[in-house]
Amino acid sequence: MMLTKIKSLSNTWHFYAILVALIGLSLISLWYTIVLIIYLIYLYRIKFINKEIIILSLYIIISLLFLSLYNVVSDKKEIAGVVISITKHDDYCSIVVLKGLRKVRVISGVNIIPQIGDRIKLEGSFKKLGFDSFSMYLKGNGIFSSFSASKLEVEGKSIFSFKGKIIEFYQSHLDEKAFTYFKSLILGINDFDIEYKEAINSIGISYLFCISGFHISMIALIFDKLLKKIFPLSYKRDYIVIILLFSYVILTNFSYGVLRAVLMYTLTKLNLYKRLGMSKLDICSFSFIIIVILNPMSLYSMSLRLSYIMVLMIILSEDLLKNKEGLTKSYLMALIAFLVTIPLVITINHEINLITLIISPIFLALFSFLILPITYIMIILPVLSPFMSSVYTLFEDIVYFFNSIELLKISIRNLRAYEIILYYFIYYLVLKYFENHGVSYFKLMVMLLVILLMDGFDYIIIYDQVIMLDVGQGDSILLKKSHNEGNILIDSYNNLDNLKSLGVKKIDTLIITHSDNDHYETANDIILRYDVKTVITSYYDTKANDDISKLKVEHIKALGGDSYSTLGISFDFLGPINMSSTINNISLVFMMNVNKTKILFTGDMEKEEEKDLITNGKLSFDILKVPHHGSSTSLSDEFYQNLNFKEAIISVGYDNKFGHPKEETINKLKPHKCYRTDLDGQIYIKIYKSSYKIKVNLDYNLLQMINKVL
Repeated sequence: MMLTKIKSLSNTWHFYAILVALIGLSLISLWYTIVLIIYLIYLYRIKFINKEIIILSLYIIISLLFLSLYNVVSDKKEIAGVVISITKHDDYCSIVVLKGLRKVRVISGVNIIPQIGDRIKLEGSFKKLGFDSFSMYLKGNGIFSSFSASKLEVEGKSIFSFKGKIIEFYQSHLDEKAFTYFKSLILGINDFDIEYKEAINSIGISYLFCISGFHISMIALIFDKLLKKIFPLSYKRDYIVIILLFSYVILTNFSYGVLRAVLMYTLTKLNLYKRLGMSKLDICSFSFIIIVILNPMSLYSMSLRLSYIMVLMIILSEDLLKNKEGLTKSYLMALIAFLVTIPLVITINHEINLITLIISPIFLALFSFLILPITYIMIILPVLSPFMSSVYTLFEDIVYFFNSIELLKISIRNLRAYEIILYYFIYYLVLKYFENHGVSYFKLMVMLLVILLMDGFDYIIIYDQVIMLDVGQGDSILLKKSHNEGNILIDSYNNLDNLKSLGVKKIDTLIITHSDNDHYETANDIILRYDVKTVITSYYDTKANDDISKLKVEHIKALGGDSYSTLGISFDFLGPINMSSTINNISLVFMMNVNKTKILFTGDMEKEEEKDLITNGKLSFDILKVPHHGSSTSLSDEFYQNLNFKEAIISVGYDNKFGHPKEETINKLKPHKCYRTDLDGQIYIKIYKSSYKIKVNLDYNLLQMINKVL
């Protein structure tokens, strides 16, 4: 019955897949909502609105709404489950625990470190997931709960222990470099160092390290050859190979790339034996729908999007490639892969590297005929790992060499939803044109110019923006002038990627409230990289003043009572007034006036400095940057009562070890609209001539709006 239904829908599955994708995206972006409405009108016009469409749509909408709100904090103080992955950090472990059919992220600072496959019991407390980038990453990977553990007990082993045994065996039989490649290419565990990860991302070959269709095809071929003598009949071998491949899916923790490839392999075989009449596009679309039904939040997974866009565009480009052979075909495929992934690559790297066009086929050949084969050989003959490591080292040297070529790297801000829609629409038109008129490499390169021109859209933005960057447990706030006239940065922590994603090319003024690491970490890099003209520091901040004095920039040491203006924006400094023995209490405190909007910036000042700022009359302004990430040592009752403001913003890391913001601070701010980077992600304040508007996403986010209401 099911197969009959699948067969009856052959050559139409892409309609369902597009609908599913648009429904998911429409819940986080108004532009995709518009596209969804247009698409539904199109389906209605071609008379494709049927009960399957309605049922699937309702399921996806209800599931997304439910799962996005599922992170309600539980009162439970203990949980039990099976460890399926562990990431070790300096002072804690991040553990993914399978509890029944759902996954929970556990942060554990206890001394006991479990092994993969262990059954564990935990005591602690649940924490709410927000809508910041990391929380959405967790939800996209099927993790809807976070648990902070104060006690951990190992109760025994589970069936997942076999993965732990595999890791343990090869860790003891392979040298360090070979073991790292084994984990990445066989188990899907990316433990490469940060420098190497950045290099392979930069030159556009990170997809080679993701287990995908190519890897699965090789594994299936190996299984098929090994089973040929035992099972001469191909259909029996195929059934066993499929079972082994799904076991491999479990081994890789249901990695989307692996699951997609195994589903497509299975559907291809099913289509062959049952004569379902499914095209490659049908198989791709149907596998996508299966994954989304299993976890609707997977729609927000970058790895899933990247995997399917690559496969989809190659399928759609088959007519373009069918008469091409050898090197021409390889380079054309590399060009297509480069062009179709640009919007997603920019989201990850915040730049494109034109060298990818030249080297991608070379690295694909190296990977296909050298790196992957020797890795598979190493599984059988681990004694060869020293030789294999020398090959891996040579491969890494080649990666670092090409990454060192800076000339072809172009930094581009993240594309907005309407720009992504426009990009793929133009790509589709160009693709159709090439199919009818033949390929011209020059014309293909025009696609790159479209992206580069999009970067100029910032020049037509008519409002100023104050953006509280989502940098984790620290502070960094960017002011972007309208028409891209200039930029001012307030504090500098963990912000290089954020600034690249926003298309920042230059910073006119850098204000450092104080030199604590969580406000100052990247200041030197920012000054050198962004050609900063002026740096303002606290008069009493010896460390910052000594550091800045060594650099060739205008340096202003500010005190309470000073003022500064640039780009039509004024800064009135209220503090520090007195010297203090604690760095937080010499923080720069100032009122920023942008048009008619006033924002009070407070650094990490505590009650000691707050006392110096209390005046006879109330201090009136629009927005408060809550001091010290919402710590209980700041925003005293006396100081709070001296303030008259409408809204508050807090920069704070999700699930941070300090427990910021504190409950008493949250309660104090209840009369005001309060935004937090740990729950809301990046916070945008759009400032017009006589008004302002705060948004937590450049596009509206229906999931987030409903979450706030509830």
